[in-house]
Parts: sequence; structure tokens; C-alpha cells
Amino acid sequence: MREELLPHRAWYSITRPDGFIAGSELLTVERTGAAWHIESELKTTWPEEIATTIDWELDHRLVTRLLRIHSHERFSGDHELELTVTGNGLLAHRVAPDGPTQVELGWGPHAELDHLSAAFATVVVERLDLIPGNALEIDAVQLGTADLVPAIVPVVVSAAAATGIDWTVVATGHSTRITTAAAGAIAAYGELLALDRLEVSR
Repeated sequence: MREELLPHRAWYSITRPDGFIAGSELLTVERTGAAWHIESELKTTWPEEIATTIDWELDHRLVTRLLRIHSHERFSGDHELELTVTGNGLLAHRVAPDGPTQVELGWGPHAELDHLSAAFATVVVERLDLIPGNALEIDAVQLGTADLVPAIVPVVVSAAAATGIDWTVVATGHSTRITTAAAGAIAAYGELLALDRLEVSR
């Protein structure tokens, strides 16, 4: 049975398809009153050479209030994304070498977000809380690994077992299993992310 999400710190390895360890992530999940705050520091050379920081404020239901991501890519430089909730949905402000852009995502604050970081899998698994045997079709907002460009990706999500879900991209059929560990932490995101160490606080 999947455990309730608790404040924790988790250290992850990022692995290339050939099994080589390409990077790491330190994820911190905290309670701030009734709300949640998630921070991440991620460095990897695959799938792109990036150093990324994430600062994410969520309410008690893990609905996004404010998400800030900064990504530095070796060749293309710095990219920043600030995503906030408006009356019409999600508003994304992006600053990058190709100039500033603003995108309004009209399906609202309950949109599921996806990115390389384990932070996003943590929120998706906890928010969806799927029942085994039931599949759910959703439109995920996928944020580019380095450039942070948001794109809509239709996904089918289903409970793989009591401790995880299968995340399948409709267009390609590619499926990834996300599993959880103690305190609702992500244990693995397919072969890409693997939990190395976990510290749980109450």
C-alpha cells in the first residue's frame, strides 16, 4: 500500500540508458502550515547537460500556487520559468536566450506537470491516488528538460500496484513505471531516476 506523503529529503541518481550514472538530484518536501513546499537541486549530463533548481509552492491539496524553475544548459545558457495560477488557468512566464515569452494554459490549476525532476512524479502520484484497475486519461504539461518550454502531452495513467503507477504517453505508447517508497517518496521513475537515500521528518 502506498504510504501517506510526509515531509522528507531524498537523494536520487539519474541514469542513462546504458546504465551509466549521469547525474543526481536532492529533493526536499516540506510542510508550511497546511500547505506544501518543494525544492530541488538537480545536475546531470543526460539527457542534456543541465543544472536546475526548483522552488514550488503548493496548497494542502498539492495544487500549484507558484512554481519557479531555473535551468542552466551548457551550450544554450540560462532559462527561467515562473508558473502561477490565475482565474483562467496556469500562466507561464519564461525568460530565455531567445527572449521572454508568456503562455496561458487554459485547463486550470489542476493540470498535471511533468519534468525530469522527481518533484513532479511525487506530486502526480499523491494527487491522483489511483485505484488499481482504473486508468485515467489526462493532459500533462511537460516542461522541456533544459529550455523549460511547456507542451501538452496526452497521457494515460493507471495504478501499477499499491506502490506505483504507469505513465504512458498516448502519441508514442512509451510507458514508464513510477514507484514509491516510505513517506510517499518516489523510489524510481522507470530506469531514469533511482532513490539512493531518504530522510523522513514528521
